[in-house]
Amino acid sequence: MAVVRLWLGAALRRRWRLRVALALLIGVVGAVVLTVAAGARATSASYGNFLSRQAIPDDEFLLVLGAAAGWWAARATPASDLRTP
Repeated sequence: MAVVRLWLGAALRRRWRLRVALALLIGVVGAVVLTVAAGARATSASYGNFLSRQAIPDDEFLLVLGAAAGWWAARATPASDLRTP
């Protein structure tokens, strides 16, 4: 048991810089992943917030005057056709 403890202690002392560098690399990659996830969450919520604050009507009516025939035409357009995804 003492031999294993001596061997592990020597291995840890010999490669401590590598372990510190690996821990820092893992920490930086984790921070980048969390930052990207938070940005994606905020971006996905912002479009819904934008639409809810725009007061876009549910239905819109377009009245067109026929110049030659002199008649009125009305066409209903659902609001879902007007919005872009």
